[in-house]
Amino acid sequence: MNNIHTNSIASSQKRRIPYKREAAFHNIRTRNTDIPSRVGQLNEGQSKARDLIVRGQSLFLTGNAGTGKSFCGREAIKSKNGNIAVTAASGSAAALLGGQTLHNLLGIKPAVGVSPAEVTKLVHGDAKESMRKLDLLVIDEVSMVGAELFEQANAILQDARDCADPFGGVQLLLVGDFLQLKPINDAWAFESDAWKAAGLESAVLTESMRQEDPEFVDLLNAVRVGELGNANESLLRSRIGSEIANPIEVHTHRKSVERANEQGLGLLPGQAKTYTCTESGNRALLSGCPLEHRLSIKKGSAVVHLVNNRDAGLVNGSQGVIVSMREDGVIVEFADGATRTITAHSMEVITGWRDASIYTKEGVRKTIKEPIIGARRTQIPLRLGFASTVHKAQGQTYTSALCSLGASWEAGQAYVGLSRVSDIQGLSLTCMPRIHTDAKALAFMKSISND
Repeated sequence: MNNIHTNSIASSQKRRIPYKREAAFHNIRTRNTDIPSRVGQLNEGQSKARDLIVRGQSLFLTGNAGTGKSFCGREAIKSKNGNIAVTAASGSAAALLGGQTLHNLLGIKPAVGVSPAEVTKLVHGDAKESMRKLDLLVIDEVSMVGAELFEQANAILQDARDCADPFGGVQLLLVGDFLQLKPINDAWAFESDAWKAAGLESAVLTESMRQEDPEFVDLLNAVRVGELGNANESLLRSRIGSEIANPIEVHTHRKSVERANEQGLGLLPGQAKTYTCTESGNRALLSGCPLEHRLSIKKGSAVVHLVNNRDAGLVNGSQGVIVSMREDGVIVEFADGATRTITAHSMEVITGWRDASIYTKEGVRKTIKEPIIGARRTQIPLRLGFASTVHKAQGQTYTSALCSLGASWEAGQAYVGLSRVSDIQGLSLTCMPRIHTDAKALAFMKSISND
């Protein structure tokens, strides 16, 4: 059943309760992690994937939402020597990784309709120098990298390194799920000749680290492939109009999100306090940084934490309510009931690596690699959490969400929206979601799983 849709229940009938700090989150069980909380350790599948990377094998690392793909990739990078470039399709995903967009690494602007042979002429010299030193290229959110850009990356690396081997002989770590969000106006990367030539092994992670309820995991797996059984559909329908505490609204359209965030903030009494970011370096590199330029909040505002901080028990997507505001930070009550002080956080865009010398305690000189910081933004890592688009929600983990997915129009949207919550008791729907799948992506992912 590839498309499921019923008439939407008017959101005014089942709106969340007013945003008040007293409306506690405590009745909702939460497990604050989008990565293994069984803590900090790789499971068997993740360990095998890391070992392949350490041994120099180019790898496509995939799996369902919440299986710890990005965490596994980060752990693999820690174990790998050499010059490593961490990239992603979007600026927001790249910033969370401490990396850069793939376009920036390649030294080009988006070049739609430009052939691989011609695109090499558009690369600036500094980028070529960085690519010559490259040992491992990491691309997160690879499902959103189109076939054209993937072919261009292959050609650019071959040219920059004067090497005809696929991607100029650079090892690849491609992380993502082709049953989530897809590239805009382009074919899938796996359809390209460059993908076929790259010599990729595939590692499919299967253990859910975000959700623990087997019934919910089964439902999400069914939505992912567009094959809902009667039990799956009944479980989904049971969540329509469910009353849950302080959910974030998840919408398919940006205007709905802007309206909900403005409304939520406006309903609160008092004046908003605004925190303005500081920036340095090439500001063009910060175009996709998730940290806000200006963060305007009030006491009682619903907010979402934007970075992972395991020591504090916070992840990208942790939900909370503003308790108070100071000049140097804000006090937030989070969904686990704990109150934490959130201060400014810096996100950096790494544009390359250089040799640097350090001395050990014994006075021995050692050469290490240190990052070249192309740009930096510093801001309190929060944004208003009354609502989010599906695209911005990708990669985040929510305790409670009110999903309006009846207007989904592209493959993977409903799946990404539904899979943000860690427990089905934290999920409410305004209507049955419209579920779309892509036949080519389904066939490809099934072939990977069967290998």
